[in-house]
Amino acid sequence: MKRHKSTRIVSLVALAICLLSLLRIAPYFYKGQSPWLGYRNLNLARNMALSGKFSVESQQNIFLSSMEISSQGQIANTGNSLTPVIYSWIFKAFGFNYNLPVFVSVILSALTSVLIFLLIFRLLGLWPALLAASLDLFLPVNWLGALAAGFYEWAMLFFVLGLVCYFWQTKTKVWQLILAGLCFGLAVLSRNAFLVSVPAVFIFEFMQTRNLKRLLALGLPLVVIFVLWIAPGWLSPEQFNTYLAKTDTDLGRYGHLFNDPYTYHYNQENFINEVLNDKHPDTLDFFVKYGYEVSFIDRIKVYANSALYYLVEFIRLINYGGPLIALLMIFGLGLFKKRQLVLFKFFSIWLASWYVALIYLRTNNWDHFLEIKFIVLATASYAATFIIHKLFDNSLKLKRASFILLAGCLILHSFLAAKWLFHEEYNTSQLDNLRQAATRLNQSSLDRDEVVASGGSVIFNEGLNYFTDQSIIFFHPQTIKELYQQNKISEAFDKFKVVAATNFEPEIMSLIKEQTTVKIIE
Repeated sequence: MKRHKSTRIVSLVALAICLLSLLRIAPYFYKGQSPWLGYRNLNLARNMALSGKFSVESQQNIFLSSMEISSQGQIANTGNSLTPVIYSWIFKAFGFNYNLPVFVSVILSALTSVLIFLLIFRLLGLWPALLAASLDLFLPVNWLGALAAGFYEWAMLFFVLGLVCYFWQTKTKVWQLILAGLCFGLAVLSRNAFLVSVPAVFIFEFMQTRNLKRLLALGLPLVVIFVLWIAPGWLSPEQFNTYLAKTDTDLGRYGHLFNDPYTYHYNQENFINEVLNDKHPDTLDFFVKYGYEVSFIDRIKVYANSALYYLVEFIRLINYGGPLIALLMIFGLGLFKKRQLVLFKFFSIWLASWYVALIYLRTNNWDHFLEIKFIVLATASYAATFIIHKLFDNSLKLKRASFILLAGCLILHSFLAAKWLFHEEYNTSQLDNLRQAATRLNQSSLDRDEVVASGGSVIFNEGLNYFTDQSIIFFHPQTIKELYQQNKISEAFDKFKVVAATNFEPEIMSLIKEQTTVKIIE
């Protein structure tokens, strides 16, 4: 009877967490849009649903209209291909709708929060689980991730499902290992960033059991599903698989170094000679990637930049809530070493391998913090629970009141931190400019397959393609200036069959007007 009552309470709490987590949609309704979306994945999903081809760009890296994908699209070279494939199934089932991916993402985020609550409840008890859920509700990095549809939502759900399968029983059975391996494989296919987190589970499993059969049961499903998924790209004459292809074919990949498609296809060497003396670590990283000569000292700077980035960003208010949460996490790890040695080993292996891998890969992206959310929530909530137990050990009423008060404080703290995050994200997202540019294009008399030259940035033009389904070629303003000096703007536009230009500053637009006869959309 007592167990039945406990199960009912936990089920009701889980339902409440799910419903409250849906409040993460609020900024979307308030602002009318997310700060940004995983536009590339969503464009892939739309195009695949409408044309059946996994493509966004032409070989010249024009963002194509969906009607041109079948005839001109090159197969996309992306490492996160399961996410757009799943969304293409959703679009086929429900029709293409701009709002649909955001709603799906928020729902998946809510389900992931419920799974984390249940797993922490299973491992640590009810009070740590409740505090973890309170912190997770409006955790800045998590809230932003929930609104960024086409990004991490499917991978997070699959990864946490894998953790649930692996840790739910004290002694994980073979079938649970197989299921966990499948979930981890799906997580990696949805977001290849999880390649830096999944190995921790295998290392931990082998250190705990020294059993190769169990390790195979966990690892073989992941390997099989991964190989089967990438095999078509590997065997294809186009060699479009992102893990095995020798070159980058997508603007989203080579655009980290080269200004735009024109620079990459027609002015690559001149551009490299101009920027080769740039010593910024972010630029040096891509010199290394593309095989250009970089000194040993400069290579060290790249790795040091990554190492410092994650340490600094971890304690920023707008990621996990600042130094307070970081201190609780560190204290929690110390408590785990004394009271939960198995979990301490797992978390230590995970954090160490995650951090070292990110440095080795020379990354500096905030979204990687989403991958270790479970560690932060489990350790911080465990530390907070311990402190309350110690302070009010002799009074059950005070203890319960303190838990409720702390849960409220964690919710408020996360909410205020997230408020600053969204203030920053919306102010820097160019959302208003994107809306205006999309409206202008949608109201123009252009056919969707006619190519429009556009300024802004790569992600801006991915968004413009998403909201207009117009064929778009991105030109960096600096490229336009250099072409003007050479009297070659018209020649460059002809290479991409440009018929119109939009989204350039007045100064750049005047240069385009002077040297071309394309339609100006202002």
